[in-house]
Amino acid sequence: MVQLRAVDALTGIDPSELIRVSPGGRKEPNLLEVDDILFANRGMHLFGALVDHEIEGALAAPHFFILRATSPAVFPGYLVWYLNNKRAQRYYHTCAAGTALPHITRKALEALPVLLPPLETQRRVVAAYRCWQKERRITEELLSLREKYITHVLDEAISN
Repeated sequence: MVQLRAVDALTGIDPSELIRVSPGGRKEPNLLEVDDILFANRGMHLFGALVDHEIEGALAAPHFFILRATSPAVFPGYLVWYLNNKRAQRYYHTCAAGTALPHITRKALEALPVLLPPLETQRRVVAAYRCWQKERRITEELLSLREKYITHVLDEAISN
């Protein structure tokens, strides 16, 4: 099962955070597929994340909406970018209910106006977005390493 702690808007789904469950009930579970979008519909940050690789037998926890692009006019990666951009975030804040734990309803999410440029433009947006995500991860890693180095150097300076 994919829980909220296993999903990040920047890095996607962390396979090491998945948990095993035995689904019960009469209804067949709705398993995740590649190119599905998990939309975290409650919390301080509402966001989408793409299922970009096969996760055999995976289910989504109830605090996700599972979105599936069924039209050939929309590229799933573009939709994830759009769900996470500032325009969509402003929309969520106008529609969100609850104060302690804000959430958005499926009806409100379905009413989100989505700008859909041609597929080639969508692909370019996704390519630029992925480059930015990679740059941000590298920058964060570099800052972490620099902090460890500076801490070590300063500890050495006061120890000698």
